[in-house]
Amino acid sequence: MEALVESSHGGRRALLQFIKMLTVIALPVAAVIGLVSYTLHTSRVERDSQLEASDQFQFFADVEHLETSIRAERGYTTSVVLFGGRNAVANEVMIRQRSHTDESLMDLPLWPGGLAINNVQLESKDDLRDMLNVFRGQVTSLSVDFHDVLDFYSDITEVFTHWLLVLSSIISFLYWK
Repeated sequence: MEALVESSHGGRRALLQFIKMLTVIALPVAAVIGLVSYTLHTSRVERDSQLEASDQFQFFADVEHLETSIRAERGYTTSVVLFGGRNAVANEVMIRQRSHTDESLMDLPLWPGGLAINNVQLESKDDLRDMLNVFRGQVTSLSVDFHDVLDFYSDITEVFTHWLLVLSSIISFLYWK
């Protein structure tokens, strides 16, 4: 019987030693797992934040690219009107620039609500493209003068400049607090 009691005490000691050894091993392992998990979580949050910032800056660049393209179209269109449509090279360059402007417009991923040009509400990119095409038709028929060209395109670029200022304010507020 004494042997049984002694073996039972020995078993308890062995169990206590096993628990102590497990604790010595398990606590650091658990701490490492916790630290790695926290680091991964923090990295994911940071990466998501950087991706969002990158997307917003890319959108800003897309709007600026469209505005620049419209300014270039204004210049080439003014040249065509000043030449009375008789310069084939100017006509060709203007048509190519119109195509670039249309591509840039269609590449915009978002369209702002409440965008209006000359009190005409533009609810979508298609509305602006339609407005551009109507004016382009007037240029082709030479029913506008260079002042009309400058005024028309300047009104559009003014709206996009304002939009860029708003975007820049939002991006600055979000990322440079």
